[in-house]
Amino acid sequence: MQPVRRLSLALLLAVGLPAFPFEASAQKGGQGKQNQSVSPQKRGKGGGQKTGGRGTQKGESESAGAHLPAGFQGLSKDEVKLLEGVTQRALGWIGKTSPKRSSGDSVADFFGGLATDRGDGDGPESKDDDDPSPERSRDVGLLVMAVLDAEQRDQLAKLLIDQRGVLQGYGQLRDRLSAKLQELRGESRPSRVFDRDVTQLAADLGQKELEIAIAQARNFVVLRQTLREDQLEYLRLVRASPNAMKTDSPAVQSVRELLEKMDDRDQALLQALTVKAVSFATGNAEENAPIRSGKSPGLLGTVKGGGKSDGSTAAFLGSLNVAQQRALITLLQSEQRLVSGYLTGRNQIVAALDSLKDGQPVNEHKLKQAGGELMEIEARAALLEARAFEQISTSLSKAQTVFIAQHLLPETEGKGGKK
Repeated sequence: MQPVRRLSLALLLAVGLPAFPFEASAQKGGQGKQNQSVSPQKRGKGGGQKTGGRGTQKGESESAGAHLPAGFQGLSKDEVKLLEGVTQRALGWIGKTSPKRSSGDSVADFFGGLATDRGDGDGPESKDDDDPSPERSRDVGLLVMAVLDAEQRDQLAKLLIDQRGVLQGYGQLRDRLSAKLQELRGESRPSRVFDRDVTQLAADLGQKELEIAIAQARNFVVLRQTLREDQLEYLRLVRASPNAMKTDSPAVQSVRELLEKMDDRDQALLQALTVKAVSFATGNAEENAPIRSGKSPGLLGTVKGGGKSDGSTAAFLGSLNVAQQRALITLLQSEQRLVSGYLTGRNQIVAALDSLKDGQPVNEHKLKQAGGELMEIEARAALLEARAFEQISTSLSKAQTVFIAQHLLPETEGKGGKK
């Protein structure tokens, strides 16, 4: 029964749906719609220039870490964002949060996205609301699927079916790597053999991810060639102002109802795949390079997904003594040394995949090796984090443990926190 159900995924998307109303929304009222889509973005920037000029000057003169304890107040904006992610993973480690299983929708994240293009999540221009909620991301995915015709949706559905096996293998390998890192709990001395095992697992995982990415890129190239000019134009407008899009049109509702016949996992995977395909089609390598989903939280566990500023970072740092804070500062410095190499390698992979649009040949073997090297860097960062977190966790006083459990961890994690 299972194979039949999987095949029906492609058949479901091939059925006729109401055509996306280009003539009504893009041609007849094209100018109005375009202005409406772009205006929220312009208002945000223009408002800052017109009425928030003094605020900008204040932000420029005030350290990005001014709200943090004294030892962290001199950090730059990029460093503060990195620190926020680190502290959320530290809380996850202290609370013994189980690493989340790979969902598949964040695999091969080399094609950009439509809902976070206002800024790089790790860059100086990013804002706290750059990363949308999962629900909003899915809504944008529904909108994009409604723009595609039945054959185009069918092509993506078949790609998803074809990649089930390799995605399952990727998830299993990732689970093994996450479990291996958890073995650092209670370990007091570094082991070269252990580190070598972790980096080998990471290399295998990275190569598997590039195998997935190359197949997806080739499929996206074919899909891009089938997009009509009106589809491309509309999708570029969606990309420019994804947060201004309304997702309650009849065409979107029809896609929503169609997907409800599939299980939740298939829905999420197909919507994510569609967004990646459209982002790849409407952007270039530079536009699609910014990181939109970190993998370290998945390897170690985290109390929240994106490390947003909600006061927990400052509260956690404030609960630590000087030696514990110093351990985090040392960790931050060590990770910063890895960032440059990671971004360089990642950008090269994004550029190589993007070159497929122009029919340029790529060396798949070298590209997979590059994916392995990229994941090795992530694994080294995870090793540094796990050891630093374990050092801090085992040095917490009873009062610190109770405070963190009561105020900084979700209730279920607080109960299952430090013994």
